[in-house]
Amino acid sequence: TQVIGILSNSRNIHSHEKALDILQHMKRVYDEGSGGSNIRPNAVTYATVINAFARKGDIVGSKKGDAEGATDILKMMEDDCSNSVKKKHLKPNVRTYSTLINAWSKSGRDDAPQEAKKLLDKVIDLHSKGDLDEGPNVITYNSVIDSYAVQGDVEGASTILKMLEDDFQAGNLDAKPDMRTYSTFINAISKSGDIDAPKQAEDVLKKMNDLFLKGELDEAPSAITYSSVMDAYAAEGDINGATNILKLMKDAYTSGNKAARPNLRTYNILINTISKSGTENAPQQAEILLTTMIYLFSIKELPDGPNLFSYNTVMDAYAVQGDTDGASDVHE
Repeated sequence: TQVIGILSNSRNIHSHEKALDILQHMKRVYDEGSGGSNIRPNAVTYATVINAFARKGDIVGSKKGDAEGATDILKMMEDDCSNSVKKKHLKPNVRTYSTLINAWSKSGRDDAPQEAKKLLDKVIDLHSKGDLDEGPNVITYNSVIDSYAVQGDVEGASTILKMLEDDFQAGNLDAKPDMRTYSTFINAISKSGDIDAPKQAEDVLKKMNDLFLKGELDEAPSAITYSSVMDAYAAEGDINGATNILKLMKDAYTSGNKAARPNLRTYNILINTISKSGTENAPQQAEILLTTMIYLFSIKELPDGPNLFSYNTVMDAYAVQGDTDGASDVHE
């Protein structure tokens, strides 16, 4: 199992296949009764091999269908456990299923949300029947929400968020929504392209602040969260909306929420929104913001100064209006 653990974390392109070979060898030797308990594969062994395949993005096996993937190894584990009283120690746990759910979430496949949801439903069902010691935890739910967020599926993400909140209210303390839960949901909204996405995202941000003030959320919204809401306004070209979120962010930071400190990405979102707005004074507004960034960095109020993207964005704003002198001044 220790060797399999090393292979699981290896960057070698074939490490997951080698891990599976060792697992299958352990199974054969143990089933033949020639290896004793020292070579008996356990739940950790299987989970580690599943993780090895998951890390390689190999969820359902090769395209030819002639090789196992993480899903097949989980089935192998479940079958071994159910077919023999001697192998009850192979019973999968929440972490096992969560590993595979996370792999689906990160796979980029079109069917990732549906497959992740199926596994979540399975975990809930197994736990309700007493076949799984623990119910899904916040990590499990977050991975499923993330799979919907990647595709900008607000309805799907919202459904899982409600399941999580209901599960916590029903007494599953491991299913308490956290910062990542709501930030991921905001990300789903921002990517959706819905006309009311900015307001939806801001409503979730306000909910997070309310929950934090009531002690129902362990952390206050961070710069990442605020920036995601700004992204929603930026996607609509709404300068005022993005500016208002930046103001809320600054207020939160000065009020003591150090995690809400505006950063380079924050200002780049706004400078990009201004530059692409097409308004007559967009280049000048963008340059003023660029100058502000330089100043804030000089007095250590901004962790990083403007980067190439910042400057290029302002130059593009001038270039769009045919103002080569303005673009040249920024370049210099």
